[in-house]
Amino acid sequence: MIELPPNCSSFQCCQCHAVHKIIAPDPSLASDENRKRKRRERNQTKDKEPREMTPYNKFMKNTLAELKVSNPDLDHKEAFKMASAKWTAQKNTNTEAGTEGGGEVAEDVAGSSKDTEAAQA
Repeated sequence: MIELPPNCSSFQCCQCHAVHKIIAPDPSLASDENRKRKRRERNQTKDKEPREMTPYNKFMKNTLAELKVSNPDLDHKEAFKMASAKWTAQKNTNTEAGTEGGGEVAEDVAGSSKDTEAAQA
């Protein structure tokens, strides 16, 4: 980096002989507080609507709730693993049966597990 005198506002390039203007950086733009304030304002001005839940999200929400009711001592990580395994098994079953997607199927499977539990009880 080239050191220039503080009162210098331009310089001439020794190779191309062009005159370049020196622009001093604005100190208010460099402060962390100003960047944080701008980020905060930007986030507050966004009026985001929540996204619609995907079939996977709906399935996981229902299945996790069922697992926590049936196994209250099960920690969240293990319950999530079990629920995702159920989703994978259900997805593989649907793929073998020839059905694609799974929005309604995922909800039906979640509902049918309740029926199965009631029948077993």
